[in-house]
This record gives sequence, structure tokens and C-alpha cells, in this order.
Amino acid sequence: MALTLPTGYLSASQINKYLSCPKQYEAEYILGIKNQGGSVASCTGSSVHKLVETNLKKFIGGMPEGAEDTISCLDTAEIAGLFAGVQDMENESAEFWVSEAQKLFKIWYKELGHSIVPLKSEFKFEKEVSGVPVVGFVDYTDIQKGYEQICAYRDWE
Repeated sequence: MALTLPTGYLSASQINKYLSCPKQYEAEYILGIKNQGGSVASCTGSSVHKLVETNLKKFIGGMPEGAEDTISCLDTAEIAGLFAGVQDMENESAEFWVSEAQKLFKIWYKELGHSIVPLKSEFKFEKEVSGVPVVGFVDYTDIQKGYEQICAYRDWE
């Protein structure tokens, strides 16, 4: 019996969703029911991800790096938009959570961002594993250690 994948491929997100909650996997990937909004934590994480991604692309593009410049080049409304649809803002405004994301980005930059040498950022890969198509995205590759290393933003936690 041939395996049929709802999207035609597997991704890390799909695997993680299935392992954490098969019913959510079914709702999202088989029935097409998307979760509206999200949690403050996931939206804050997405905001920090966007800030880090912008910083890396700026660095790779040859522009001068700097946490303050990166934060100012991102439209606050763009980051605030990531919080649209969040049901429980924990009695705080979207502006508060944007500020929190910016603080977390500054911590990332101080702890790691200034010392990496990114070569590529946010690129897609496709591979077939045991006959199953797998699709994913790499956050960035770093050559600071003298060789190309695949890195994920969550490696920093």
C-alpha cells in the first residue's frame, strides 16, 4: 500500500505536529483547518525569528551589521502584525510584545549574532528519504569555525 502525504511531502513542522498531537496534524494537514491566531509565546518567537533573519540577510548582503540598525529597519507595524489574532495577550498590548521581541533579539545579537559568519540564510532543501519526499528550510549556515555548519535559530536556546 502506497503512502499518500496530504501535502505531497514531509517537513519538520509536519513531523513535529504529528508527534505532539496527531489530531492537530489531522485538522491542519488533512482537513485544511488552520489554527487562527496563536499564542503570545509563538508570536514572540516568530517576531524574534524575523529580526534575526533580517539581521543575517543584511550581513550576508554586505551591509554593515548592528542590532540597533536592524531593529530600526524593520517596520514595527510589520512585527506587530505577527500578533494579529492572538486571543490572550496576557493583559498587554501588541506594542509591549513587539518591545519584548526586540529585547530578545538584542540578547541574541549580544550572545551570538555578532560572532557568527553566516554564508546563506533561509533556504529550501528537498531530499527523498526512503522514497518519501522531504522538504525543509535551513535557518542559516555559518562558516565561523572554518567549515560550513547548518544552524537553526533554536540551537541558541
